[in-house]
Amino acid sequence: FTIWDLWTDGCYYLQVELYDDWNNSLDYLGYEFEVGSGNCNTQQNYPSIDVWSQNDGYDWDTGDTVIIGYELMDLNIEHYYSVEWEVHDRENWNMVASGEWSESQAEEHYGNFSIGNLADGCYEIEAQLYDEGSELDIWDWMDDSFTEITVGADTDCNPMSIYAQGGDFESGEDVSFDIYMDNLDNNTNHTIRLE
Repeated sequence: FTIWDLWTDGCYYLQVELYDDWNNSLDYLGYEFEVGSGNCNTQQNYPSIDVWSQNDGYDWDTGDTVIIGYELMDLNIEHYYSVEWEVHDRENWNMVASGEWSESQAEEHYGNFSIGNLADGCYEIEAQLYDEGSELDIWDWMDDSFTEITVGADTDCNPMSIYAQGGDFESGEDVSFDIYMDNLDNNTNHTIRLE
């Protein structure tokens, strides 16, 4: 797709999301790009979270205790933070596990959390980071991160996925992106949303 004649210099964020017939989100990605002299690399860092599977390849055997690693970055040492996480099965998007914890007085924090044993299947784990400020009654959403895992040796998640490819652009130039989708279900209509 193309945005014609984008004249305003700046830093932009494109979000592309893939949905099925039932409005279930199948995959999404975010893509940052710069137009003209946007000076994107000088922006202030904000608190963020990153999660990943602690098992190489994101595949877990039946009966394994699933462990998810996380990193909290660019925290304000004077604030309290909380993380809420959820596990959804990717077949019908039911929540199968959830939890939360709080962190305080750290600029960065690494760790992991245990989800426990999951039945064979495909799962998405999402974590949300909240800044509780310096007082515990204020909650501001800061960031989220997700990862996908497979449980069971014979499980084939065959994930549907979406990719975008672009670059940085000059002022007034047409801003174009190539969008690719993989492993779509031929028996289902799909929708792509761009923001």
